[in-house]
Amino acid sequence: MKRGISGFAFFLFLLPSLGAFEWPVEQRILIATFGEYRWDDFLPGIDIGGGRQEVRPSEKGEIIYIHEEKSGLAFLPSGLGNYLVLEHERGLRTLYAHLEADSLLYENVQVEPQNIIGRVGSSGMSQGLYLHFQVLDREMNQLVNPLLILPPLRDMTRPVLEQVWLQKNRTRTPLAEQSTMASGTYNLLLSVYDPSGNGHYTRFMNPHKIQVFINGEQLSSISFESLRYEEGSMFLVQSENVTSQLLYTSDGLLNMGTFQLTVGDSIVEIIVEDFSRNRVTKDFRIRVTG
Repeated sequence: MKRGISGFAFFLFLLPSLGAFEWPVEQRILIATFGEYRWDDFLPGIDIGGGRQEVRPSEKGEIIYIHEEKSGLAFLPSGLGNYLVLEHERGLRTLYAHLEADSLLYENVQVEPQNIIGRVGSSGMSQGLYLHFQVLDREMNQLVNPLLILPPLRDMTRPVLEQVWLQKNRTRTPLAEQSTMASGTYNLLLSVYDPSGNGHYTRFMNPHKIQVFINGEQLSSISFESLRYEEGSMFLVQSENVTSQLLYTSDGLLNMGTFQLTVGDSIVEIIVEDFSRNRVTKDFRIRVTG
């Protein structure tokens, strides 16, 4: 695995001295996180529940685009419903989507954090009252996980590693803490989620980082920090530019990579961490037969 300091990582290092972003709503119930598997691709932002409430800019900025569904511009992304795009300093843009009809602010181009720019609604492809929020770093040409720049939410709950499978061809075998497997080439599949949200959404929320080690050697590392859109596909930048089609199975499991089991004993170690640095670690001992 290649390691180094990206331009975006350096930007995050400087962020505290430049001023922090704020949550765009008062009631902050996180119901979907960055990079989740949605509509055969990555979710490019976060979804914030809390009911119908006022929406304010995360930071002072300039409104550079407004879209309302009733405008009838069918070539624009209708799934977002009514939405606003703001331009901020440091080359950042924020998007506020699924807003209530006729609630969008038109009077001021320049807005401050105390200004109301809309109300949470259920426009577009929303399945309830929530705000979809995105952050774009124009200099790096990347969509950024908003949880990297928003004040942290209180969270004392560890992620859940629900189940682990080894898959050979189309056959999946669940792993126990001690298992016996035949030698061969396998894919490692995970069912994992962060339960720090609310209600039935919790099972589908992504953690921050997942690492897998086979006999002490790193097999893979997935980090949900930023996405790059290129040639019709989105790539996880910090995770060897993996696409959603490579990372997720058709039923939403995480495909953490392919490895070879040889005769003898093997140890699979899995580490899952959320944005509050709550962590769960599990070891699986495999007796490999010929």
